[in-house]
Amino acid sequence: MPDDELRQLAQRLESVLASAEDPNTRVRLAETYVRLGESREAGLQWKTIARYRLRHFQIAQAVEALAQAAQLLPNDIPAREQLYQVLLLTEQSEKAAEAGLALAELHKKSRAHDKAEEVLLRCLRLSGEKPEIRRALAEAQLAMGQGDKAKAHFRFLAENHPDERERKRFSGLADGIVARPTPSAEATIVLPRARPSRAAWFAPAIGAAAVLSGLVGLRGHWTRAGANARLRAAAADLEGGGIRGAIETLGGAGGAEGGELDRLKGQVEALAGRVRGVSEREKLERAREAGPEGRADLQALWEAEDPAVRREATALLEEFERADRARASLREKLRTASAARDWPAAFAALGELRSRGGTQGLDGIALEVEVEADPPDSELRLGGKVLGPPPRTVAFTLGGETRLEAARPGHDPAAADLAASAGRRLRLRLPRRVVARVALGGPADAGPAVTADHLAFGSRGARVVLVSRRDRTVARAWRLGISEDVEGAPVPLGARLLVALGSGRVRILGPGDEIADASGFPAGSAAAGGAVPIEGGGVALPTLAGGRGQVLALDSAGNALWRAPVEGGSGHRPSLSSADGGRLLLAVSGKAVTAFAAAGGGGRWTAGLDAPGEGPAWPVGSWAFVTVPGGVRALDLRTGGTPFAWPGGRRSGTPCEAGGLVAWGRPDGSVDLLEPATGRLSRMIALGAGPVVGCCTDAGTLYVTTSGGVLAAVALPSAAGEPRPLWTADLGAAATSPPVVTDDAVWVGTEAGEAVAVAREGP
Repeated sequence: MPDDELRQLAQRLESVLASAEDPNTRVRLAETYVRLGESREAGLQWKTIARYRLRHFQIAQAVEALAQAAQLLPNDIPAREQLYQVLLLTEQSEKAAEAGLALAELHKKSRAHDKAEEVLLRCLRLSGEKPEIRRALAEAQLAMGQGDKAKAHFRFLAENHPDERERKRFSGLADGIVARPTPSAEATIVLPRARPSRAAWFAPAIGAAAVLSGLVGLRGHWTRAGANARLRAAAADLEGGGIRGAIETLGGAGGAEGGELDRLKGQVEALAGRVRGVSEREKLERAREAGPEGRADLQALWEAEDPAVRREATALLEEFERADRARASLREKLRTASAARDWPAAFAALGELRSRGGTQGLDGIALEVEVEADPPDSELRLGGKVLGPPPRTVAFTLGGETRLEAARPGHDPAAADLAASAGRRLRLRLPRRVVARVALGGPADAGPAVTADHLAFGSRGARVVLVSRRDRTVARAWRLGISEDVEGAPVPLGARLLVALGSGRVRILGPGDEIADASGFPAGSAAAGGAVPIEGGGVALPTLAGGRGQVLALDSAGNALWRAPVEGGSGHRPSLSSADGGRLLLAVSGKAVTAFAAAGGGGRWTAGLDAPGEGPAWPVGSWAFVTVPGGVRALDLRTGGTPFAWPGGRRSGTPCEAGGLVAWGRPDGSVDLLEPATGRLSRMIALGAGPVVGCCTDAGTLYVTTSGGVLAAVALPSAAGEPRPLWTADLGAAATSPPVVTDDAVWVGTEAGEAVAVAREGP
């Protein structure tokens, strides 16, 4: 059927629905909108159908309608929330867990990580420990800064995932999570996970049994019209999940007669039975959460009306008794191993007791730990006593002094609890010292420009700040406007700085406080992004003129050198990057990548992409990489060639060259070292401190920044070796720029609007 006929049909169906609600007619209307390709309108119709089905207690049809709405409106949180809650209420556990996982992903996209955590905790209970739900929960908790909780979930996946490769990956992520506030402390206590209560959702109905018991057979003095109005109001309450409100509303509907009153009685009796069942279920869930302390409540549930509750209560009591026997056996093993100085066996028993929540009654048991400090000559103290030279074997007793402290010039102090040690050996790595924090006036979204004496930062607060490399203080600052943002990093232009602004203007900042427009910037053009340096001391920047993208080159005096159009069609903002020491420029616009010679602007090659590029091309060695929706495309810098898809899916932050490989982060906080020609994974570095923001390399060391507020230094491997972590530093806020290395420090811009300098070398 042609589109115009379909639209006429939709109009006729809407006119019918305006006079009388009919779910079948609305289904036809929704299907018509689907055929027209109007997914949003179709999804709204399915939401209306779901409300009608819920109002008439047609639960199965309501679930189907909500599922259709969620499919057509993939980012509609209320639709997915209602689907999830209805499935929970009707105890469809598997489907509720699937719907909850989809809902949690939407919460994570909107940065509501606390809501995602709440949903995922319940889904984990419903699903019987599905790995994808536990992984999503760990990622949400990591984004909230709950490193210990995320580490516990990753460790569980590393031990229980059916796929060996995934087990190794999750093990690396767990090992790489950095504890706060001392990001690199490796001794962490992992507590048992609290179990969420399914009964919490039914809380509005608890306590309403007394109201319900007086409703059946109730005859009031309300008129029939009033009773019918209360029936409609109660249905509306039920539709919105207000069970208590529906019950109280039904309590005044005694004037209903005939079939209406019979239907009312049936609904009230059904609700009363559900409330009694929910009350018993809630007691069971509370006893489950309380653990062994909930034994008395479990014994009381042996007389519950619901046989399923009786069976579960009995099974839980038996489970608690088995756990008690196992903990008692482990305590005896720990005491025997301690007396025999069998430290591996002792720590194995202690670790098992921790995982089972059985660390009570262990005071006085003696243990020994071998402590390795990094740097190795750090001073260690236990209870005020300085320990001897390495190897350092530290004896302690559970319940006594177990806090070990380490200090060293050039580093922040670190501490660990010896009783929380996971084994005979404890490695204590001291975080690197932050040596300077310089206020920028706003987050810096790009690494600074580096000159012989200064670093130039541009920020979202429309400020450019020149920082002295020697004194690590502000040498000069410019304010460029009230509501403007700096695009990319400032670029040196002789003794001046060139800055592109979000409004499209290009400004030149002089040696004093003067601010001027670039003389070579043509009228009618607007900057489309940050500038890049080119060979000879000039700059190039992407521009828009008449809706079409161009590349403009300026010399060191700010005069125009050349201008060239960018392939990719009109309507796209081009992005620009430079390669080969500023001799080659790469412009990404729409589905095209164009290479220009910086000298003269001659076109070298143009390569087509199968999807629009997202941001600039990243040159690494003889290759360039462009992110597209869902992946990465690789191009040969010499010829462009046919771009091919890199394996591995989504990437996070900016890549960098790493000893002949490409270092590129992932959203889960790890960094992959990849072969540039194939994208094949060579090594993986697990940081576990939030999504990677960017990286750089210098003298065989890889520096990585993360949105978890961590700067990490990793020694790159030889051909057959593995990456070796050197140190980490706590930035105090999420990193917003890749790191930049100077002679004695590594600099990073943060979300707190600071340029943070971390000591690079030293003791």
